[in-house]
Amino acid sequence: MKKIKTPLSLLLAIILLSASLAVPVSAADITPDEWKSYYYDSTGDAGKGIIMQPGSDSSSRNISWYAAKDSDYCEVKLADNESMRGAKTFKGALSETYQGDNRAYVTVSGLEAETEYYYTCISDGYESDVYSFTTEGDEFSAMFVTDIHITGETDSFADVEKDSLTFANIVGQAKEVSKANGREITTILSAGDQASSGFRSEYIGLTASPAVKTLDFATSIGNHDRKGVDYKFFKSVPNEYFGMVNSYQGGDYWFTKGDVLFMVMDSNNGSGTDHHSFIQKAVAANPDAKWRVCMMHHDLWGQTIPHRESENKMLRLLWTPIFDEFNIDLVLLGHSHCYSVSNIMYNKESVTDLRNGYEITNAEGTVYMVSGSLTRPRSGGYTYGENIGIGSDDPEKIVYNIIDFNENDITVKTYDYADASVYASFKLIKDSGSKPVKIKFWRTLFSRFADLCGTIFAVFNNISVTKKLREKGYDISYIKTIFNNKALTQEPLC
Repeated sequence: MKKIKTPLSLLLAIILLSASLAVPVSAADITPDEWKSYYYDSTGDAGKGIIMQPGSDSSSRNISWYAAKDSDYCEVKLADNESMRGAKTFKGALSETYQGDNRAYVTVSGLEAETEYYYTCISDGYESDVYSFTTEGDEFSAMFVTDIHITGETDSFADVEKDSLTFANIVGQAKEVSKANGREITTILSAGDQASSGFRSEYIGLTASPAVKTLDFATSIGNHDRKGVDYKFFKSVPNEYFGMVNSYQGGDYWFTKGDVLFMVMDSNNGSGTDHHSFIQKAVAANPDAKWRVCMMHHDLWGQTIPHRESENKMLRLLWTPIFDEFNIDLVLLGHSHCYSVSNIMYNKESVTDLRNGYEITNAEGTVYMVSGSLTRPRSGGYTYGENIGIGSDDPEKIVYNIIDFNENDITVKTYDYADASVYASFKLIKDSGSKPVKIKFWRTLFSRFADLCGTIFAVFNNISVTKKLREKGYDISYIKTIFNNKALTQEPLC
């Protein structure tokens, strides 16, 4: 068993995790030469695509990585010390990827709150370095980003090297900032377009950083993730929902942390009937969750790209009644590459203004937040829709967000990556006076009709997407991908 990281891997881990040192934020940056040496070390972990994703709740994590074609077993060893003394072994399943090798999937469970753990991934002929992570308590912090866009024109490591370094350094800075603020992030929330072309190499670049392997990484499906087939095999998410119509890459899923129910949806899939059913089931399974947070890819209220407004109107028609019906507190979005935070919205109207620095108590509606792209900020000027309360004065500014989930509030701070300063903030508070808002009957009836129309559209959209994938040379079936993606779920090989 490996008990000590390779020297360069250890160096990178120290650089990224050195938040406790009183040094400028820029000191955390990995240099291009350091990154190149690490990234192209074919014997190391960079090419394995190791990712830790949320389990069903804080007591579990899902860990996956690429394994050799001839592998017949996979496991994760977990301990409470770096030397891995007394490690517990968790067995997993191997599934064949599109390329013909395997993806290993392991769930580690029985985790205690606010505890540091160490883990290593093992499959035939491979054993990873030792990585650590810390579980959250009832109150915790997460990093929210979107449109990371690790970009490759071909399926090779060279094309994604630069963007993966940028992402590694942004995560490193967020870890430093959060730790300096007194509570280090334990989770990354990413609202889609992790990749640009859906290539496997892009997802490998996404997870190459040692720092990323210390956080659980919740991802949603973006329209660019849909351009290839590899996201389907890359992800390992809990409570995945498969309804009548799903994308080839996967379905909606939910998980809980503390008093928060997170629901992650595929907004490429227009089947409102399925999304409504998913949220209904997730809420029913977690009736005591104080906070309800949704995450998906498409921007709804920013209105920064005029030629997309016809699409956005249809998306608002489909999604906003669902969010209103289930009293969703916060919706995390992307797609437009334009940072924005809406006012408190209900029934497609601003019911309470939300401005930079505001604290809103017992909001009677939903906040819709879009973060900017980490590697492809929108260039040129743009204007916001009338329902946006907080926006950006610089379209090319790279920002990330740290969200503190507390017992009685959600505090969101947006940081400027250039100098790690707070760019904007707001707080949502709930006290004993908080009451759910009831949606009117006729609006519910119309919403169900819109859901049905969206489901019919989703069938034809899946036909179009499948055709495009086949034209790119992907050998996938029309019948199995148009309706239920569950039919394509890989059977375990071990």
